[in-house]
Amino acid sequence: MTTDPRTRDDLLDAMRQGGCLLCVLVERAERKAVDLFLYDQVNDISRRDALRASRGLCLPHTAMLAEGRSALGVAILSRDILRAMTAELEAESPNRKQSRTGDQDEKSSQPFAFFASFAVKIGAKLAGRIEPQAGCPMCAERPRIEAPLLAGLLHNLGDGAFAAAFDASAGLCRVHLAATLRAADAERARAIAARQAAIWRRLEADLDEFIRKHDYRFKGEAFEGERDVWRRALQLASGWYDSRFEDRE
Repeated sequence: MTTDPRTRDDLLDAMRQGGCLLCVLVERAERKAVDLFLYDQVNDISRRDALRASRGLCLPHTAMLAEGRSALGVAILSRDILRAMTAELEAESPNRKQSRTGDQDEKSSQPFAFFASFAVKIGAKLAGRIEPQAGCPMCAERPRIEAPLLAGLLHNLGDGAFAAAFDASAGLCRVHLAATLRAADAERARAIAARQAAIWRRLEADLDEFIRKHDYRFKGEAFEGERDVWRRALQLASGWYDSRFEDRE
């Protein structure tokens, strides 16, 4: 099994960032993809069709759009989505009359129940029209981004220097650890599980120290490497990652 040597370099670099190394690399790739779309592909009809159907991107990927790398691109995309949703709302005319016999019979026998039921049905129908009709296109791309990274990680863990760097890093979050274990054979799965367990035990010790120093009896002790452990633990336990928090304390 061969992997692109650049993947190894990227993995090693990501290990130095303090978070799940795959989260780091996936976010980098997604930010590049968002920039590429805004600058070079915003006039691509097929991509805009897909984004109209999905009502844009999911909230995490929308946050990348909101960072303002291309205000014009965001404006064009937002106009497309708003036009599509407005057309859906306008398609249900408020003056539309119901002429079906069954509806009229029900209306005459149970007027209040009929109108309440009708109002609920119309509201649900309108809500369904403005909701996403397809999944986030960026989320759909994630497996393609992750596949070579997972393969590169499993391949390079057989190298002593690479494995030592992994052991000294934050390793993987729960989500990417599960994906890696599923992709590994039995021997590699056991090995990476043992390595990640050791990393999480180290993280647990830092959490113990962080919690201890919040005890009033130890208020005078300064926080050291464990000062941001609460955020690191949150990232690794949940799979959440945002590079904007890397340098915050």
